[in-house]
Amino acid sequence: MKLFFIILILAFYFGSCRENTRKPIVVRELPLGFVREIPSWFAHNPQLQANFFEIRDKLNLVALENGFDSIYIRIWFDCLGGQGNKIVTFQYSNSKWKINLYSYNIVSKQGIILDIVHIRKERLSPVSEWSSLVKNMFENQVPDLPDYSTYGSDYTIPTDATGVTVEVATFTQYRVYSYPALSLNDTISSGPAKLERFIKELEKEFDFHSPCQR
Repeated sequence: MKLFFIILILAFYFGSCRENTRKPIVVRELPLGFVREIPSWFAHNPQLQANFFEIRDKLNLVALENGFDSIYIRIWFDCLGGQGNKIVTFQYSNSKWKINLYSYNIVSKQGIILDIVHIRKERLSPVSEWSSLVKNMFENQVPDLPDYSTYGSDYTIPTDATGVTVEVATFTQYRVYSYPALSLNDTISSGPAKLERFIKELEKEFDFHSPCQR
């Protein structure tokens, strides 16, 4: 795990000319026992990491690898063809929740991002009380769900699947998990089914519709 983050930092500074202009990750003193939980599909895929950084920096999203003082959850909706992608961010700080929706399109060639266009950001407010949405989030264990890779052959991934990826940062941990083809696997009750229920709650509370088939 430590080796992965050394590679990650090196890639961050020396990967390409565009990468060299990135804002540095904010360094905070990590508490004893801070945990980073990164699945192997991300840890061992330099191009995926480069794309991740490219999108994050272009959208001016905060880096979460060193944790967050309270809680920050970021849900990525990845669409085929790079069109209609969305990110929903949940930030709890100063005893208040704040939710933003980012929309963007990706111009790419052979898996390499050439440009990110049509970027839009908007603040969201739930139809009902915040407590209802937050209760749903924790009842469905959104911050703690396992990655799809833990299910092995029980998880179905078709060719060119769309996907939903979640980043979670707190004072004591940073973790990432993903569910490609979420709707095809929502009968798996210990993970995909719970995230699917929470996304449906998002759609109801914010009149928000997932950008592509999950």
